[in-house]
Amino acid sequence: MKRTLILALALFIFPPPMKGQEPGPALDAVRKLAEAAWQTQDWPNASKHYAELVKLEPKNGLAWHHLGYALHAQGQLDEALAAHEQAAKIPGLTQNIGFYNAACVHALKGRKDDAFASLEKAIGVGFADEETAVGDTDLESLRSDPRWEKSLAAIRAAKGKGGGIRPPFVQSPPRHTSRMAYFGRAVHALFINYGPVAWKDEYQKQAESPAFVGKRWRLGSDFWTTLDTNVAVTIGATRFEPNAYYLTLEKNAEGQVLLTVLDAADVRKQKLDAFQSAQTKGGISVPLTAVKDAPAATELTISLASDPANPATGKITIAFGPHTFEAPLQVHF
Repeated sequence: MKRTLILALALFIFPPPMKGQEPGPALDAVRKLAEAAWQTQDWPNASKHYAELVKLEPKNGLAWHHLGYALHAQGQLDEALAAHEQAAKIPGLTQNIGFYNAACVHALKGRKDDAFASLEKAIGVGFADEETAVGDTDLESLRSDPRWEKSLAAIRAAKGKGGGIRPPFVQSPPRHTSRMAYFGRAVHALFINYGPVAWKDEYQKQAESPAFVGKRWRLGSDFWTTLDTNVAVTIGATRFEPNAYYLTLEKNAEGQVLLTVLDAADVRKQKLDAFQSAQTKGGISVPLTAVKDAPAATELTISLASDPANPATGKITIAFGPHTFEAPLQVHF
Protein backbone atom coordinates (compact mmCIF):
# COMPACT_ATOMS: atom_id res chain seq x y z
CA MET A 1 0.00 0.00 0.00
CA LYS A 2 2.58 2.56 1.05
CA ARG A 3 4.70 2.38 -2.06
CA THR A 4 1.70 2.82 -4.32
CA LEU A 5 0.36 5.77 -2.38
CA ILE A 6 3.68 7.55 -2.31
CA LEU A 7 4.50 6.98 -5.95
CA ALA A 8 1.13 8.27 -6.99
CA LEU A 9 1.66 11.70 -5.48
CA ALA A 10 3.98 14.64 -5.30
CA LEU A 11 4.49 16.10 -1.87
CA PHE A 12 3.25 19.66 -2.14
CA ILE A 13 0.86 19.51 -5.10
CA PHE A 14 -2.87 20.08 -4.81
CA PRO A 15 -5.40 20.56 -7.58
CA PRO A 16 -5.92 24.24 -8.43
CA PRO A 17 -9.10 25.94 -7.22
CA MET A 18 -12.12 25.62 -9.45
CA LYS A 19 -12.56 28.41 -11.96
CA GLY A 20 -13.78 31.53 -10.24
CA GLN A 21 -12.93 30.15 -6.81
CA GLU A 22 -9.97 31.48 -4.85
CA PRO A 23 -8.69 29.73 -1.71
CA GLY A 24 -9.55 31.69 1.40
CA PRO A 25 -7.28 32.19 4.41
CA ALA A 26 -8.76 29.23 6.30
CA LEU A 27 -8.30 26.86 3.37
CA ASP A 28 -4.76 28.06 2.76
CA ALA A 29 -3.87 27.64 6.44
CA VAL A 30 -5.23 24.08 6.57
CA ARG A 31 -3.33 23.16 3.41
CA LYS A 32 -0.07 24.41 4.86
CA LEU A 33 -0.58 22.46 8.08
CA ALA A 34 -1.42 19.31 6.11
CA GLU A 35 1.62 19.74 3.85
CA ALA A 36 3.96 20.26 6.81
CA ALA A 37 2.69 17.12 8.55
CA TRP A 38 2.96 15.12 5.33
CA GLN A 39 6.53 16.27 4.71
CA THR A 40 7.64 15.09 8.15
CA GLN A 41 5.57 11.89 8.05
CA ASP A 42 3.67 13.06 11.13
CA TRP A 43 0.73 10.80 10.36
CA PRO A 44 -1.50 11.73 13.34
CA ASN A 45 -1.38 15.42 12.44
CA ALA A 46 -1.51 14.65 8.72
CA SER A 47 -4.76 12.71 9.17
CA LYS A 48 -6.14 15.49 11.37
CA HIS A 49 -5.42 18.27 8.89
CA TYR A 50 -6.37 16.33 5.76
CA ALA A 51 -9.67 15.49 7.44
CA GLU A 52 -10.18 19.24 7.85
CA LEU A 53 -9.12 19.86 4.25
CA VAL A 54 -11.58 17.41 2.69
CA LYS A 55 -14.39 19.11 4.60
CA LEU A 56 -13.41 22.35 2.86
CA GLU A 57 -12.73 20.68 -0.49
CA PRO A 58 -14.81 17.49 -0.69
CA LYS A 59 -13.93 16.97 -4.37
CA ASN A 60 -10.18 17.14 -3.80
CA GLY A 61 -9.20 13.57 -4.68
CA LEU A 62 -5.58 14.13 -3.77
CA ALA A 63 -6.49 15.29 -0.26
CA TRP A 64 -8.69 12.22 0.21
CA HIS A 65 -5.78 10.13 -1.02
CA HIS A 66 -3.35 11.66 1.48
CA LEU A 67 -5.91 11.26 4.26
CA GLY A 68 -6.28 7.58 3.42
CA TYR A 69 -2.52 7.10 3.44
CA ALA A 70 -2.05 8.82 6.81
CA LEU A 71 -4.79 6.70 8.39
CA HIS A 72 -3.55 3.51 6.75
CA ALA A 73 -0.01 4.19 8.01
CA GLN A 74 -1.39 4.37 11.57
CA GLY A 75 -3.25 1.09 11.22
CA GLN A 76 -6.66 2.79 11.29
CA LEU A 77 -7.88 0.61 8.46
CA ASP A 78 -11.63 1.18 8.71
CA GLU A 79 -11.17 4.95 8.59
CA ALA A 80 -8.58 4.59 5.83
CA LEU A 81 -10.98 2.51 3.76
CA ALA A 82 -13.58 5.26 3.83
CA ALA A 83 -11.00 7.77 2.58
CA HIS A 84 -9.69 5.39 -0.11
CA GLU A 85 -13.23 4.88 -1.36
CA GLN A 86 -13.82 8.63 -1.49
CA ALA A 87 -10.65 9.04 -3.55
CA ALA A 88 -11.90 6.29 -5.86
CA LYS A 89 -15.16 8.17 -6.48
CA ILE A 90 -13.36 11.17 -7.98
CA PRO A 91 -12.35 10.64 -11.62
CA GLY A 92 -8.78 11.46 -12.48
CA LEU A 93 -5.38 11.04 -10.90
CA THR A 94 -6.30 9.16 -7.73
CA GLN A 95 -9.21 7.01 -8.82
CA ASN A 96 -7.49 3.74 -9.70
CA ILE A 97 -5.15 3.98 -6.71
CA GLY A 98 -8.13 4.64 -4.45
CA PHE A 99 -9.69 1.35 -5.56
CA TYR A 100 -6.32 -0.40 -5.26
CA ASN A 101 -5.79 0.78 -1.69
CA ALA A 102 -9.33 -0.21 -0.79
CA ALA A 103 -8.36 -3.69 -2.01
CA CYS A 104 -5.36 -3.55 0.34
CA VAL A 105 -7.58 -2.83 3.34
CA HIS A 106 -10.01 -5.63 2.47
CA ALA A 107 -7.09 -8.06 2.05
CA LEU A 108 -5.64 -7.10 5.43
CA LYS A 109 -9.09 -7.60 6.97
CA GLY A 110 -9.39 -11.05 5.39
CA ARG A 111 -12.21 -10.03 3.07
CA LYS A 112 -10.91 -11.68 -0.10
CA ASP A 113 -14.07 -11.29 -2.19
CA ASP A 114 -14.20 -7.56 -1.48
CA ALA A 115 -10.46 -7.27 -2.10
CA PHE A 116 -10.66 -8.86 -5.54
CA ALA A 117 -13.74 -6.80 -6.39
CA SER A 118 -11.89 -3.58 -5.54
CA LEU A 119 -8.80 -4.73 -7.42
CA GLU A 120 -10.94 -5.44 -10.47
CA LYS A 121 -12.36 -1.91 -10.27
CA ALA A 122 -8.84 -0.48 -9.98
CA ILE A 123 -7.76 -2.33 -13.12
CA GLY A 124 -10.92 -1.21 -14.88
CA VAL A 125 -10.02 2.46 -14.42
CA GLY A 126 -6.37 2.12 -15.37
CA PHE A 127 -4.36 0.44 -12.62
CA ALA A 128 -1.50 -1.35 -14.40
CA ASP A 129 1.38 -1.44 -11.92
CA GLU A 130 2.24 -5.14 -11.70
CA GLU A 131 5.47 -4.50 -9.79
CA THR A 132 3.61 -2.76 -6.99
CA ALA A 133 0.90 -5.42 -6.77
CA VAL A 134 3.43 -8.26 -6.66
CA GLY A 135 5.57 -6.63 -3.99
CA ASP A 136 2.81 -5.23 -1.77
CA THR A 137 2.69 -7.09 1.55
CA ASP A 138 -0.86 -5.82 2.15
CA LEU A 139 -2.02 -8.23 -0.55
CA GLU A 140 -0.21 -11.28 0.84
CA SER A 141 -3.45 -13.04 1.80
CA LEU A 142 -4.62 -13.01 -1.82
CA ARG A 143 -1.66 -14.77 -3.42
CA SER A 144 -2.78 -18.32 -2.68
CA ASP A 145 -6.20 -17.65 -4.24
CA PRO A 146 -6.68 -18.77 -7.89
CA ARG A 147 -8.06 -15.32 -8.66
CA TRP A 148 -4.67 -13.75 -7.97
CA GLU A 149 -3.02 -14.92 -11.20
CA LYS A 150 -6.10 -13.82 -13.14
CA SER A 151 -5.77 -10.37 -11.58
CA LEU A 152 -2.09 -10.17 -12.52
CA ALA A 153 -2.94 -11.18 -16.08
CA ALA A 154 -5.55 -8.42 -16.21
CA ILE A 155 -3.00 -5.90 -14.89
CA ARG A 156 -0.53 -6.93 -17.61
CA ALA A 157 -3.23 -6.63 -20.22
CA ALA A 158 -4.15 -3.16 -18.98
CA LYS A 159 -0.51 -2.12 -19.18
CA GLY A 160 -0.31 -3.46 -22.73
CA LYS A 161 -3.24 -1.23 -23.67
CA GLY A 162 -1.53 1.83 -22.24
CA GLY A 163 -3.23 1.69 -18.86
CA GLY A 164 -1.65 2.95 -15.70
CA ILE A 165 -0.35 6.16 -17.24
CA ARG A 166 -1.35 8.92 -14.87
CA PRO A 167 -1.55 12.60 -15.77
CA PRO A 168 1.77 14.24 -14.88
CA PHE A 169 2.29 16.98 -12.36
CA VAL A 170 3.52 20.02 -14.25
CA GLN A 171 5.49 22.47 -12.15
CA SER A 172 7.65 25.54 -12.57
CA PRO A 173 8.79 26.01 -8.97
CA PRO A 174 11.50 28.49 -7.96
CA ARG A 175 15.01 27.05 -7.73
CA HIS A 176 18.16 28.56 -6.26
CA THR A 177 21.70 27.83 -7.41
CA SER A 178 25.16 28.33 -5.93
CA ARG A 179 28.00 27.86 -8.41
CA MET A 180 31.79 27.88 -8.35
CA ALA A 181 33.52 28.10 -11.74
CA TYR A 182 37.24 28.31 -12.47
CA PHE A 183 37.91 29.77 -15.92
CA GLY A 184 41.03 29.01 -17.90
CA ARG A 185 41.81 26.93 -20.97
CA ALA A 186 39.21 24.59 -19.53
CA VAL A 187 36.32 25.53 -17.25
CA HIS A 188 36.17 23.58 -14.01
CA ALA A 189 32.82 24.06 -12.31
CA LEU A 190 30.48 22.71 -9.68
CA PHE A 191 27.06 23.88 -8.60
CA ILE A 192 24.31 23.06 -6.14
CA ASN A 193 20.70 23.55 -7.20
CA TYR A 194 17.82 23.37 -4.70
CA GLY A 195 14.24 24.38 -3.98
CA PRO A 196 13.94 27.04 -1.25
CA VAL A 197 11.80 26.44 1.85
CA ALA A 198 10.66 29.20 4.23
CA TRP A 199 11.55 28.58 7.88
CA LYS A 200 8.69 28.00 10.32
CA ASP A 201 9.07 27.82 14.10
CA GLU A 202 7.17 24.53 14.13
CA TYR A 203 10.11 22.93 12.31
CA GLN A 204 12.16 23.21 15.50
CA LYS A 205 10.06 20.59 17.28
CA GLN A 206 10.35 18.32 14.28
CA ALA A 207 14.13 18.71 14.20
CA GLU A 208 14.31 17.74 17.88
CA SER A 209 11.95 14.77 17.56
CA PRO A 210 13.45 11.29 18.13
CA ALA A 211 11.41 10.15 15.11
CA PHE A 212 13.92 11.85 12.85
CA VAL A 213 17.03 10.23 14.28
CA GLY A 214 18.62 7.81 11.83
CA LYS A 215 16.24 8.81 9.04
CA ARG A 216 17.19 10.70 5.89
CA TRP A 217 15.43 14.03 5.51
CA ARG A 218 14.48 15.76 2.35
CA LEU A 219 16.76 18.75 1.74
CA GLY A 220 14.81 21.49 -0.03
CA SER A 221 11.46 21.39 -1.82
CA ASP A 222 10.21 19.75 -4.99
CA PHE A 223 12.95 18.09 -7.06
CA TRP A 224 16.16 16.75 -5.54
CA THR A 225 18.80 19.10 -4.23
CA THR A 226 21.54 18.39 -6.76
CA LEU A 227 25.31 18.67 -6.72
CA ASP A 228 26.67 18.63 -10.26
CA THR A 229 30.41 18.82 -10.84
CA ASN A 230 32.79 18.31 -13.78
CA VAL A 231 35.79 18.31 -11.44
CA ALA A 232 36.71 16.05 -8.53
CA VAL A 233 35.87 17.62 -5.19
CA THR A 234 36.45 16.64 -1.58
CA ILE A 235 33.68 17.45 0.90
CA GLY A 236 34.71 16.90 4.49
CA ALA A 237 37.17 14.02 4.19
CA THR A 238 35.55 12.28 1.21
CA ARG A 239 36.52 12.74 -2.43
CA PHE A 240 33.75 12.71 -5.02
CA GLU A 241 34.56 12.24 -8.69
CA PRO A 242 32.93 14.32 -11.46
CA ASN A 243 29.28 13.30 -11.52
CA ALA A 244 25.75 14.33 -10.58
CA TYR A 245 24.71 13.70 -6.98
CA TYR A 246 21.53 14.06 -4.93
CA LEU A 247 21.80 15.43 -1.38
CA THR A 248 19.83 14.63 1.78
CA LEU A 249 20.30 15.29 5.50
CA GLU A 250 20.33 12.91 8.44
CA LYS A 251 20.92 13.08 12.20
CA ASN A 252 22.61 10.11 13.86
CA ALA A 253 22.06 8.79 17.38
CA GLU A 254 24.83 11.04 18.70
CA GLY A 255 23.07 14.13 17.38
CA GLN A 256 25.56 14.67 14.54
CA VAL A 257 23.97 16.15 11.41
CA LEU A 258 25.17 14.45 8.22
CA LEU A 259 25.03 15.44 4.57
CA THR A 260 24.36 12.26 2.58
CA VAL A 261 25.65 12.30 -1.00
CA LEU A 262 23.87 9.87 -3.35
CA ASP A 263 24.85 8.92 -6.88
CA ALA A 264 22.01 10.41 -8.95
CA ALA A 265 22.13 7.54 -11.45
CA ASP A 266 21.46 5.00 -8.68
CA VAL A 267 18.48 6.98 -7.40
CA ARG A 268 17.07 7.35 -10.91
CA LYS A 269 17.17 3.58 -11.37
CA GLN A 270 14.98 3.25 -8.27
CA LYS A 271 12.48 5.82 -9.64
CA LEU A 272 12.48 7.68 -6.32
CA ASP A 273 11.40 11.28 -5.89
CA ALA A 274 12.97 13.65 -3.38
CA PHE A 275 10.08 13.31 -0.92
CA GLN A 276 11.05 9.62 -0.70
CA SER A 277 14.50 10.45 0.67
CA ALA A 278 13.96 8.14 3.64
CA GLN A 279 13.74 5.19 1.24
CA THR A 280 17.15 5.72 -0.35
CA LYS A 281 20.00 3.33 0.35
CA GLY A 282 23.75 3.66 0.12
CA GLY A 283 25.55 6.89 -0.56
CA ILE A 284 28.25 8.53 1.54
CA SER A 285 27.51 10.55 4.67
CA VAL A 286 29.64 13.61 5.39
CA PRO A 287 29.61 15.02 8.96
CA LEU A 288 28.63 18.70 9.16
CA THR A 289 29.87 21.17 11.73
CA ALA A 290 27.36 23.42 13.49
CA VAL A 291 28.19 27.13 13.21
CA LYS A 292 27.58 29.01 16.46
CA ASP A 293 26.08 32.49 16.55
CA ALA A 294 25.28 32.49 12.83
CA PRO A 295 22.43 34.81 11.77
CA ALA A 296 19.05 33.13 11.34
CA ALA A 297 18.06 32.26 7.79
CA THR A 298 14.45 33.02 6.88
CA GLU A 299 14.59 30.34 4.19
CA LEU A 300 16.81 27.42 3.30
CA THR A 301 20.10 28.67 1.88
CA ILE A 302 22.82 26.41 0.48
CA SER A 303 26.00 28.12 -0.63
CA LEU A 304 29.45 27.34 -1.98
CA ALA A 305 32.37 29.62 -1.17
CA SER A 306 36.14 29.59 -1.84
CA ASP A 307 38.98 30.80 0.34
CA PRO A 308 40.51 33.95 -1.23
CA ALA A 309 43.94 32.89 0.01
CA ASN A 310 43.60 29.42 -1.56
CA PRO A 311 40.85 29.35 -4.22
CA ALA A 312 41.01 25.56 -4.53
CA THR A 313 39.63 25.27 -1.01
CA GLY A 314 36.44 26.58 0.54
CA LYS A 315 33.28 25.34 2.19
CA ILE A 316 29.67 24.35 1.67
CA THR A 317 27.20 26.00 4.04
CA ILE A 318 23.60 25.01 4.77
CA ALA A 319 21.50 27.50 6.74
CA PHE A 320 17.85 27.08 7.75
CA GLY A 321 16.23 29.11 10.48
CA PRO A 322 18.54 29.26 13.51
CA HIS A 323 20.62 26.33 12.26
CA THR A 324 23.76 26.69 10.17
CA PHE A 325 26.07 23.83 9.23
CA GLU A 326 29.16 23.66 7.06
CA ALA A 327 31.81 21.30 5.73
CA PRO A 328 35.21 22.02 4.18
CA LEU A 329 35.54 21.81 0.42
CA GLN A 330 38.52 21.19 -1.84
CA VAL A 331 38.57 21.20 -5.64
CA HIS A 332 41.04 18.92 -7.46
CA PHE A 333 42.19 20.23 -10.84
